[in-house]
Amino acid sequence: MSGYTAFRVSDPAAITEDTLCEALTRGRIGKIDVDAGFESAYGFAEYADPLSTRLDACEVWLSNTLAVWSFRVDSIKVPASTLKLHIRKRVAENLTATRRTMMPKAERDELAEQVRLDLLKRTPATIKAVGVVYDAETGLIRLDATSEKMIDFFVARAQECLGVNLTTLDAVGVIDSAFGANEAAHNEIYHLLPTAFVGDGGMDDGED
Repeated sequence: MSGYTAFRVSDPAAITEDTLCEALTRGRIGKIDVDAGFESAYGFAEYADPLSTRLDACEVWLSNTLAVWSFRVDSIKVPASTLKLHIRKRVAENLTATRRTMMPKAERDELAEQVRLDLLKRTPATIKAVGVVYDAETGLIRLDATSEKMIDFFVARAQECLGVNLTTLDAVGVIDSAFGANEAAHNEIYHLLPTAFVGDGGMDDGED
């Protein structure tokens, strides 16, 4: 089972059915702009079909308090060995066409960069999509990912488009948000954690 990361939204009241859909639409993923020097792109997409960027209320909100969507990271990369072969071929073709035996380094570097860009434009993107769930009752967001890079991309886009701050929660934070002041529920759950937490917020490693 894959892990997930939970976040607390700083101002849940700011996220309504309309504002969420508008924010997700603004932050939806677009094409990778190779000409501008980018080799990746990230943004929001539909939960049921991450290839779709339609983010209307009917696709996003499952109920009055539960919303779902996808967060997608697309990237393209040309393997070094493949790039080397194509550059060698292009250089040979250029030398033959111009009846030369040598090519200045600056010209070769420029040609190599053009070959790289051409290959990037023809290479299908690798798509990584993970689910996102927002619970309006608790003000919590669940991202089905634990990769630091994926988390950083998500937080940056979410805070930019939603206009709220996200605070990452550890296991104790998730429990506290879910059960509030219900001490009995806390006691039932805490013993399942991998570490025993003591009352002062520290961790009891079991040694005196």
